[in-house]
Amino acid sequence: MYPQGTKLKLHFEGKLENGNIFYSSHLQGNTPFEFTVGENEILPALEARIVQMNVGDRATFVIPAEEAYGVYDETLKERVPLIRIPNGMDLPVGGFVVFSTEQGPLRVRVESIKEGVVTFDYNHEFAGHDLTFSVDLLGALDWSSHIGHEKYYADAEEGCSCHSFADHDHDHDHECSCGKHGA
Repeated sequence: MYPQGTKLKLHFEGKLENGNIFYSSHLQGNTPFEFTVGENEILPALEARIVQMNVGDRATFVIPAEEAYGVYDETLKERVPLIRIPNGMDLPVGGFVVFSTEQGPLRVRVESIKEGVVTFDYNHEFAGHDLTFSVDLLGALDWSSHIGHEKYYADAEEGCSCHSFADHDHDHDHECSCGKHGA
């Protein structure tokens, strides 16, 4: 398990039950995804599973809807008379609009425009869906004990398979098994 504040680097792909991919780091310029443990940067249920992995592990996790974006809630819909919405006929039915709120931006799906009424759906677009994540954990860096060793973390992009930067007891003054690190 990685302590809070550890930066993890991984490739991952997220799919819906129907197999549609909603995110892939490989399709995002093949750039590994990074997040910091404990910073709420990813779904808590996904983070809880990833922090149990070792660097170099590959795993697939199914996150049930209840642990992902919640069950779909029919009560999270609002019907607004079209006349109250400037340019309401230009709303993207089936698409999303962003409302400004006191808590920040809110992405809302425009469900329909019928009989002079717009129906907005405030459920998250993945609410009610179990999500499948395939994860390759590439690297870990505990900033509290590896300050100044960014080079070791960067080697994950260059294909280092020794993962010495994830070993908190690694002696950075000696060569590791890949021969890239050392004095």
